[in-house]
Parts: sequence; C-alpha cells; structure tokens
Amino acid sequence: MRKCLFLIFMIVSNFIVAQSPQGINYQAAVRKTDGKPIVNKDIKVRVNILNESSTGNIVYREEHTAVTSTLGLINLTIGEGYNKSGQFENIEWGNKLKYIKIEYSEDASNNYTLSNTTLLKSVPYALYAEKTNLKAGVGIKVDGSTISNTGDQDNDTQNEIQNLSINGNTLAISKGNSVQLPGSGTGSSMQILTTDEILALNNKPQGTMILSSTNNAIYYYAGSNWFKLESTIQQSGNDVVVNDCLVAYYNFDNDNGNDYNNEYNGTIKGVVFTTDVNSKINKGKSASFDGNDRITVAKNPLKDLTQGTISFWIKSSAAGNIIYGHTGTSQAFQIKIQSNLGKKQLWFNEGSYFDYDITPYVNNSWNHLVVTISNSERKLYANGLLLETDSNNQGMTWTNLNNGMLIGERESWAAYSYTGKIDNLRIHCRPLTENEVKQIYNAGQ
Repeated sequence: MRKCLFLIFMIVSNFIVAQSPQGINYQAAVRKTDGKPIVNKDIKVRVNILNESSTGNIVYREEHTAVTSTLGLINLTIGEGYNKSGQFENIEWGNKLKYIKIEYSEDASNNYTLSNTTLLKSVPYALYAEKTNLKAGVGIKVDGSTISNTGDQDNDTQNEIQNLSINGNTLAISKGNSVQLPGSGTGSSMQILTTDEILALNNKPQGTMILSSTNNAIYYYAGSNWFKLESTIQQSGNDVVVNDCLVAYYNFDNDNGNDYNNEYNGTIKGVVFTTDVNSKINKGKSASFDGNDRITVAKNPLKDLTQGTISFWIKSSAAGNIIYGHTGTSQAFQIKIQSNLGKKQLWFNEGSYFDYDITPYVNNSWNHLVVTISNSERKLYANGLLLETDSNNQGMTWTNLNNGMLIGERESWAAYSYTGKIDNLRIHCRPLTENEVKQIYNAGQ
C-alpha cells in the first residue's frame, strides 16, 4: 500500500539575487497524514508556476529529486530543478498573479500526487526588478544580474584586484604576503612536482594527488594512470556539476564526437546532431543514431581504469550498444540495452555480465542512467535514484582496451547497433557518490 504523505512548504527568507538564472529557496516538511515526519527517504517533487488562479495556465514546470532529513525536511531552489516546460527567466512576475502548485512522487516513477496550490504573495526583488523598469540610485550600477559600486572613494577601480601565483613551493598574492607550501609529507600535505615528474611516477598508492608546478593543476593516480583533475565543480547560477576525476566528457554540442578537452576525440560515421537533453548549463546538441551509425574513439578513455563511473542520457525505445571498449578479442567492456524475456535490460560487462531491468526508462523520453563500479560493488542509478546494488570484488577488470572505444555500436555485431539519442556521456575515474549523481541529474548533465 502506498504511504499517504503531505508536504508543508515555506518560502525561505533569503533569496538568490546575485547570479543568473535566479531562483527562490523553498523548504518543505514531509509528513504522513498522522503528522509524523518522513525521514531519510528519496522523493521527487514537481513544481508548477501558474498564471492568475490555482487552475490557471502553467507557465513553468520543473522537477527535483530530494532526500528528506532526519527531521523530514527537504530544501529546494525553484528555478534550479530539471526543466520540463517554460523558462524560469522568462516568467513575468509583475504581470498577473502567480500561483505555485506542488506535486510529489514517492518512487522513481512519474506518478505525481497533488500536495497543494498556493498564491505567491511576494517574489524576490531581483526577479521582479528584472521584468520592470526600476532604476538604480546614485553610486549604484545594475548591468543585467551584476550590481556594482560606482562611488569608489579613491577613484581607482584596479587597486583592490590582486593576483594569486605559485612559484615552486611559494604561494603569494601580488600586494601582500606569501606562504611556503610543504614539498612532501603525509596527512593534509601535498607533494609538488613538475608535470613530467608526476607522469613518470608509477609506484604511488591509488588515490594519491600531487600538485604540478608546471600548470598549477592537481593530478590524481587511479592505480595505473595519472589523470589531471579539472575544476571540482562547474557552476551556472546554482547548478553544481561534479567534474572531479572526469576522464572524458562528450556533450556533442559542437556537432562532433570530440571529448570536452580534446584528449579522447572521436570520428563520426552517419551520426546526426540534434535536440539537446535541455540541460541548464550546456544548451546545445545531442547525438542521434539510426542503427547504422557510430562514433569511433581511437584513444580509449576506459583503458587502465580499475574503477569508475559512466553517466549518460538516452532517448530510445530499442535495444543496442551504448558504449563498447574493445580489446581485439571477443572480450570487452560494454554497456548496452538488451531485450530479454519481454524486458529491456541494461547490461554492463567487465569480466562477467550483469543485467538490470530498465524497461520504464526505455520509453522514447530523456532518461539519465549511471553505472558506478568499485572494488566492492556495482550500482545502477536512474534519474537520480539508486535502483540496484550488487557485490563486486573485481573492479573494472578489462584493462587491456587498446583498440579504442565505440559509441552507439559494437564491432562486427550489427544486431547490437543503437537507435536513439545519447547526450552528456561522462567517464569518471572513481565511483561517484549518490549525492553527486543527483547533482548531475538535476543539472541535466
């Protein structure tokens, strides 16, 4: 029997006003009908902004995945969820009354139940001002979402700006002090070497991180290979996307099969680049496959990984290979949708096969799937929620992937060619956490 829940929502007093797109902080208390809080539970929340009345036209809709706290609370930012219709930045807050309708789902399905519909009696000043003709006062300049002080007392617009630099083990600011960083050691200390010196090391424990004095980047040792860590997060407005230990990322926004940093580029055969998954950070393209197409990546980003994460969006209703890393033999790492016993199953292989029922997500709509592999377990996520966990003491055992990687096809197996769209294919050199998977899903990345 489904549990009966109700949600008590409160607009939090502090609003997001400094970045674009802006949003409204929202808090909800999730309780059973007897008043007891629902704690530590995954729920999905759908937010609707309506015009004029509680039954008016929906001008904006988004979805969030959240986990209730030990007190039964969830915190959302309206305007920062996964967009379903309309554009938050285009809402005319000063034109007509606005109502907010909240719906919830207790599982990974899209079966939503109405919680309540409430009149929005106030909206953040920045959201209202953006759609009106309000003027800034003397000494203040408003340029889009940037507010600056034009009344600087010393009339020097540059003297507050300082540069951060590193020279060997010395970290300094241009008009201030400097500190000496430890050159080696344990605990929180980080070793500093040149990039060439780092890449020449092959006897470090897995997880070792070393700072490069050549390019100020941090390098991570994954057990047999060094990876340069890009920025830990990518932020647009309040969307936070995990880029830690990101080996390869294919967003297809530039009408090609290239990796985001041009290290694991692919060549295309027949692939068409079309409508994006509608992510809020990269509004671009996705790759469309018709069963005869593929992207061939000569330098395999899966090579030498002993554990990791593979994240991707699909829009398909058919079976077929999503990625295939081949060794030149009959054994290879692959992720594919397989039709079996009337179900659509996600198969992934790194020494033996494991299959999970993903029939609800092979529905010709955009769905987000994530596979994480560690030395102890494998996990499958769908649309931000954990679906399956099984034990694994092998890690990713196929390390001899010298013949490259295919996207959308399996070598010499036409029956396993993919039909549908793929977007934002990400390969990380470590298993992401459940919270990190949700961040990627909520940002559409």
